[in-house]
Amino acid sequence: MNSLTGPGLRLAAFCLAGVLAAVVVGNTLDRPVSGSTSGYSAEFTDIEGLTPGSDVTLAGVRVGRVSDVSFAPQDDGTSRARVAFEIESVHDLTTDVTAEVNYGDMIGVRYVALRLPDDTSGQILPEGSTIPIEQTRPPVDLTALLNGFKPLFEAIDPAQMNTLATSVVDAFQGQGGTLESLLLHVASVSSDIVDQEQVFDDVIANLEQLVAVVDRRSDEVARLITGLNVVGQALGGETDQLANLVDRGSSAVRSTAVLMSGSMAPLDTTVTDLRVMTDAWIPQTDNFNRTMEALPELAHNINRIGDYGGWLNLYMCNFTIKNGDFETNIFGAAYSEVCR
Repeated sequence: MNSLTGPGLRLAAFCLAGVLAAVVVGNTLDRPVSGSTSGYSAEFTDIEGLTPGSDVTLAGVRVGRVSDVSFAPQDDGTSRARVAFEIESVHDLTTDVTAEVNYGDMIGVRYVALRLPDDTSGQILPEGSTIPIEQTRPPVDLTALLNGFKPLFEAIDPAQMNTLATSVVDAFQGQGGTLESLLLHVASVSSDIVDQEQVFDDVIANLEQLVAVVDRRSDEVARLITGLNVVGQALGGETDQLANLVDRGSSAVRSTAVLMSGSMAPLDTTVTDLRVMTDAWIPQTDNFNRTMEALPELAHNINRIGDYGGWLNLYMCNFTIKNGDFETNIFGAAYSEVCR
């Protein structure tokens, strides 16, 4: 019997120490509000990360804690979050007080920050009142925050951006290793931006030139815009005629396409024959010109020889060259007397 007494006492002492330690840890984490308290509530559109026991501050000083977080559906079909909190009774709130959900640290702890205007003119807010949603602000949307850096992310190395974004999210969610890692990635991205400084300078310089040109030609730009407005109004008022014109134009294009498709083979043959003819004609251009210049004199001499009294009764009344539908008289109207 005595052999069990010692171990039993030691086990009891160990359990008692464990219970006391649990009570101490619970009281430390609970952080109750000292003295008498006053209860209020506030409506938010979003309270992500806020839990019962979170701190409530006034002008940056902890004066209370969140007692309850609940879902509050509205008559118009929307929903809101209702946060019940208590603060020390020595602090009075006014009707123009504002409430925000802020980040307490980089590991994701949130708290409710109450603020009173410097020149407050509101009435004392009765205990149990609710701060309306118009006077509250939800926590920062990390998704919107990171999306705001989208243009920067597109200009930097994607691998670095992925690493930076992961570090930011992990840090805010309490999963990051150290803040030093985040700062190292930020420094890496900053150095990359510095390397592209000349590109940014060129873009800004070009924008300055563009703005200067537009400013010098502001009157022309204004007239251009006015003219485009007039054209737009005219087209808008004649939509039926414009549609008919487009329809007729498309019909004409189709007809032309059909005609060209049916005439393509003869057209190719004609073009080929013309090319052969021109290739043979061009080298003989000088000879042809001299022949044409001598033909009228030849015709005149032949006509004189064949006139009455000559020894040769030869009359050339006409000399016509004909090729298909093409016909021409190379001697013109200079016929002999017999032919007249």
